[in-house]
Amino acid sequence: MAQPMVNRMMLRAMIPGGRLTVMNRDATLRANGGTERFELKDRAALRRLVRDHCGFDCPEIEAIRVPSAPEWR
Repeated sequence: MAQPMVNRMMLRAMIPGGRLTVMNRDATLRANGGTERFELKDRAALRRLVRDHCGFDCPEIEAIRVPSAPEWR
């Protein structure tokens, strides 16, 4: 049986005016009545997203390994 919590990177956060959802490299930002979907270019983009929308910096993000995202293994 697949173990999504081990093989995928998942993030969901309530942010001012909406919410942020990330599944592997796919991100969705819902805020102020609009929706923006985009692909995270690299781990640094994920780190910036967390810093800018969740309010904290986590340098360890740049070393994250995600088995179901080949570029991030």
